[in-house]
Formats: sequence, structure tokens, C-alpha cells
Amino acid sequence: MTAFIHGRMAYLETIPDEPQATYLARETAQLREALKQHPEDELYLLQRLLIFVSLTDAEESILIANKLLEIDIEKKYIEDTYIVLARSYTDKKETEKAMDYYRKGHEINPSCEEFITEWAELYAAKFDYENAIKIYELLDNDKVRLGKENSYRYRAAMHYNLKQYDTALDFYKKALLLNPDDTDGILSEDIGKTLLLQKQYNEAIEWFKKALEKNPEAADSHFGLGLCYEGMEDHYLAMHHYTETLKLKPGFANALNNIAGIAVNEEGQLKKGIELLEKAIETAEDKNTLTIIYMNLSRVYNKISDYDKADYYKTLYMKSLGFDVDFTREEGGELE
Repeated sequence: MTAFIHGRMAYLETIPDEPQATYLARETAQLREALKQHPEDELYLLQRLLIFVSLTDAEESILIANKLLEIDIEKKYIEDTYIVLARSYTDKKETEKAMDYYRKGHEINPSCEEFITEWAELYAAKFDYENAIKIYELLDNDKVRLGKENSYRYRAAMHYNLKQYDTALDFYKKALLLNPDDTDGILSEDIGKTLLLQKQYNEAIEWFKKALEKNPEAADSHFGLGLCYEGMEDHYLAMHHYTETLKLKPGFANALNNIAGIAVNEEGQLKKGIELLEKAIETAEDKNTLTIIYMNLSRVYNKISDYDKADYYKTLYMKSLGFDVDFTREEGGELE
């Protein structure tokens, strides 16, 4: 048997991880050369090479993994091989193959959380929340550390996405029973968000405040409080919490948009609203947010009779919805 040094073959040099830009290339180059010089250690060397190649090249990872499946008679590295194959096929957007390897990996090791959560995430990415829920149920076993709690959390999130808010609340609260300290405040925040969507503002406010007690840096909890108070038409407190959101999360487009809405609709500060909305365009992270901002800018420019800019932003709004057609301008309207 060849001697190991700290889990490495004696003939492998320890390569420093600096400079990081070339570390992977130097490590993989050494392993490729070692495979030529030491074919007797092919299994071990291929497994190490697979680990490094999987970080950069899905195609080659699949080739190496399939070779490992052929020669790993004792299935010593089978879990590593399956997780790499699943992730590589995910990168190649071959979802069915990826799911198959996550399933096989879970069958071999039901205690491996990654096989379950990454498998479920593939369903969630396709908006197939029902099947994602079924996979997350697999976490609810004694072999997975914190499995039951995380199963409840993830299933709650899927029911939330399905707009099944009562069921989501039930699962969030079950998770909270298993983790009553909620040290990071995330469960409290999730419960607050769910109650907010049910327009149970007073209860949601209490949960967002609990979240902030646990984590004063929770920008989303301040934003949730802003939405609650705005829903209750307490624009002063809404503005306060949107402002606190921006202190913790500068440039957050949704907060800028909502402050602009209060400035325009409640305070008549149209110029301020325009400035905030145009700033929000620069920081918006998703298409839906941009769509709302374009619509609001069109409306506020209509209010000040700047029809050229109103038309410009309405054109952007229409295009963001997938239309490339003429439109009829509408006068006025409150900001969303």
C-alpha cells in the first residue's frame, strides 16, 4: 500500500492555496500527472481530481464521476460521486438526471441533508412546490441533524409560495416549538411575513418586533413593519421603518419605492418621489420590482404634466410586461 500523509499520497506535494487564482489549476495538474505515474492509485486520485474539477467543469466532472462508478467496486466514494453528478447535471440544466442522482444518493445515505434539500430545490425552481414539499418531508427523520425542524421550515416556505398561508403558519410554529430560542429571529420574521400577507397587521407587527429583538440588523423585519403600518394607514410609522430599512440595507429598491409612494400620495412631494424612484431603478434586483417602479414613474410624471417622460417610462413598463405595442396614456393614478 502507498503511504498517506494527512490523507494524501506521499508522492503528492502539498500545494499552497495562494495565489487562489491558480490554486485549482496547480492542484488538478499535479493530480493528472500523478494518474499517469501511479495507475495503481487510480481510484483515490480520480476521487481527489473529481472534487477539484467539480468546482469548475460540469462536463469533465461527469466523465470522471462515471469512470469512478466503474472502478469503485467497493462503493467507497459512491456518495461523493452521486452528489457531483447531481450538481453537474443541475449546472447543465438536465434536471431529470440531476434528480435521479439525488434520489440514488438519498437511498444510500438518508442522513445526508444535501441530497434532500438540493433535490427539493430543483422542484422549487420549477415552481413545483407540491413535489418539493414531498421531498422536504424526507428530512423528518432521526438520521438528519435538525431534520424535523428544517423539514417544517422548508415545507412552510413551500406552502407560503402556494399561498396556503394557514398551513405555512402551522409549520413555522411547529419549527418554532423545536427551536424556541429562535436566536437569529428568522422564524419570527417568517411568521410575521405570513401574517402580513393575511393582513393580520397587529399580529404581524408583534412577530416582526420579536425578530428585531433577536436581530436588530434584520432589515426585512423593518420593511415588514413598514408594510404593516402602511396597511393600517399609519404613514408616519411606515416611513420610519422604511427609513430604518434603508439604514441597514442601503439602496433597497422596494423601500425606496414605498417611501416615494408616501411622499407623492400623502405628502404631495412629487419631486422627492421622482428622485427616489429613479434611484430605485439603479438598485432594483428583479424584473417585478422594476415593472412597478416604471409604472409609478409614469404616473408621477403624468401628475406634473411631463408627458414625454411619462410616455418613456410607460413604454419601459409595457416592455417589462412583454409587450411592444402602442399605448394610451392614462392621467393621474396613485403610486403602487
